[in-house]
Order: sequence, then structure tokens, then C-alpha cells
Amino acid sequence: MFDLSKVKGIIFDYGGTIDSNGKHWAEVLWESYLDNEVPVTKEQFREAFVYVERYLAANLVILPEDNFHVLLKKKVTLQIEYLLEKGFLKENDKTKLYSLAISDQCYNFVKDLIRKEVDILTDCTFP
Repeated sequence: MFDLSKVKGIIFDYGGTIDSNGKHWAEVLWESYLDNEVPVTKEQFREAFVYVERYLAANLVILPEDNFHVLLKKKVTLQIEYLLEKGFLKENDKTKLYSLAISDQCYNFVKDLIRKEVDILTDCTFP
């Protein structure tokens, strides 16, 4: 039995758990690409996803004042730009809308999940 009276804090993992119900963020984004009918393969998307994650690790794009919605918009915009540069995606009227549609959908997905989790977290009591 674990003595909860000695607990001084709880760390919540926000990166594939609380924010995405256990789904890897690549899968959350890919589902949104499919829902928004972005005409790329999963392999092409995966290449863009990995490229952008590495790019963001080495470049100051996400700023301290950016909220989660802005972070998503920046990531998806970079992914779409990568897909265009590589020729995996062709520029058209829809292309300009993809970043906003995908980032909005993913942001709303997270908001809905967290809204449900608030009750669970609020009900947690410790001695």
C-alpha cells in the first residue's frame, strides 16, 4: 500500500496522455489530415511530421508566449510547407486552408478531452 500522505506533488504528462487520450500526436494529426482530405500518403505525412519535430527542436519557432493553439498552427503550417516543397502536395485554393482546419480540429479535440478530464482530476482527493 502506498502512503498518500507523503505525496508532495503530482506530475501530469501532457504529451500523448492527458492531451490526446493516449494517442501519439502523429496519429491525432494524421486523422485530421484524413478528415480534411489532405491528398498525401501516411508515409509522406510521417516524413513531414518527423522533419518538423526535428526542425522545431533545433530552431526557436515556438515561443514562450505561444499558447497550445498557436503551437499547433505553427507545427501544421510547417508540415504543409514541407509537403509542398517536396512536391507531395500541390498548391491550390484548399492548401491555404489546411493548416487552420487541421490545427483547429486538433485543438478542439484536446479541449473536449480536457473538459472531460477536469471532473476526474477535480474528484481526486488526497489525505
